[in-house]
Amino acid sequence: MTAFGLPVFIAIAVANYQEISQLSVSFWIVSAVVVIGFYPTVNYLYFNTVRKNNLSDVLPLLSLVPVATLIAGWFLLGQHPTLLGTAGVLLVSIAIYMLQFNPRMHWLDPFKNLVKTDAARAMLIISIITALAAIGDKFAIDRSSTAIYLALNSIGALIVLIICDLFLNRKNIHNIKSEARNASKFSVYTMLFMGALMLATQFLGFAALSLAPVSGYAVGIRNLNLIVASVAALIVLHEPITKNKLASYGISVIGLIMIAL
Repeated sequence: MTAFGLPVFIAIAVANYQEISQLSVSFWIVSAVVVIGFYPTVNYLYFNTVRKNNLSDVLPLLSLVPVATLIAGWFLLGQHPTLLGTAGVLLVSIAIYMLQFNPRMHWLDPFKNLVKTDAARAMLIISIITALAAIGDKFAIDRSSTAIYLALNSIGALIVLIICDLFLNRKNIHNIKSEARNASKFSVYTMLFMGALMLATQFLGFAALSLAPVSGYAVGIRNLNLIVASVAALIVLHEPITKNKLASYGISVIGLIMIAL
């Protein structure tokens, strides 16, 4: 779906050629680490872990991402979160943990699994790398601009994705062209729509990182998309309401207010 935004990314890159040519070496090094190293590693570990394990055993550990980002931002970028903001991020993490948690388990079971299973440790690694990627994004955006980094990041990610698709999945260009020719109009329009949504989401995410004084705040608010998705599922799919969900919704609202203050 990222490919559908490629003309936009190329246009941004061409329009900002002068600024791009003057970007620092540190910008290119950090961007390369994020796009070539962090993104593929997280995607591989996540899908491999989710495919082979019970979701309720591993997904609660993703609630650690906002907290890990908060710590990484303080350590690597010298960011100084306020006491109120830190409490807000912690509440958001607790809300996400409660939402993903299986009521039939003990509250500490996902953490106990860290010393028992490779899946839990993989999720911990995913949380840490995701946090570091957000810090890398913040570093690169501050040294360029939201639009420039969005364009370069997306072009780089698309190139890495194509290479992985060709070599890891052993597909060739002929097969890709064949799949594209056989796609229905509905599929194309759907992909275009989803691509536009992804472009808007990524831009807003990077813009939030650019504006936020502390990266953990932006990541904490961004990860509330899980809460929003849960509320939407209640309304659209008529999923059952549980005590955990209600508590999660309430805690997330309090956390969001504390971060905003």
